[in-house]
Amino acid sequence: DELSPQNPIPNPWELNLLHDDGDPRKHENDIKPFFCYWAIFQRCANRSAHHGPDRFSLLYICADGVAVFRSLYIQNAIVPKAIAIIQPGHGFGGNWTNFEDHEKVLGRSVLNDNLGGGPEFLLNGGAGGRGLSNDCNCWPDYKIPQAVNDDGSNFLGNTGISIWKNINMLCTCNNILV
Repeated sequence: DELSPQNPIPNPWELNLLHDDGDPRKHENDIKPFFCYWAIFQRCANRSAHHGPDRFSLLYICADGVAVFRSLYIQNAIVPKAIAIIQPGHGFGGNWTNFEDHEKVLGRSVLNDNLGGGPEFLLNGGAGGRGLSNDCNCWPDYKIPQAVNDDGSNFLGNTGISIWKNINMLCTCNNILV
C-alpha cells in the first residue's frame, strides 16, 4: 500500500502504549487534516560540494508523528538519516506525548523498534532558547554536537535548533554544512 491523503497510514501496526505515554485522542478535536508536501532542493550551480549535496529532499507530513514514523520507516525497515524534534508541543502545545523523552512512544519507536537502528542525526530545540545548551537534552545517545557555523557553534542561525550526532554511529563526515 502507498501513503496518500486517503490512506495516511497504509500499513496497520500494533502500538503498545504504556500508561504514561499519553492518550492519542487527547486533542482529537484540534487535529488538522492530513496533508504532505515533498520539496526537492538543488544546490546552486555556482556552489561547490562544500555546501552540501547536489540535491536533497524534504518530506513534510501533517499527521501524527508516531503513526507516520512507524508507517514510513518501521513498516518499510528503513532508517532516516536524521530526525527533527523541534518544539514538539508536549506541554501547552497540544501534543499527546513527549517526543523529547526517549522512554515515551516516539523515542521507543525510533530507537528500539526500528530493526535498522536509530538515525545518525537529531535536530532538536526551537524558539525561546530551547536548544541553547552544550548538551543535547533530548535523547541520550545524541551527544556529539555538529558544527554548522563559522564560530563552531551547532545552532542553526538564531533558531535555538542544534544538530547532534548519535555516539553509536560511525560516519565518514564530521560536519553538516548549512
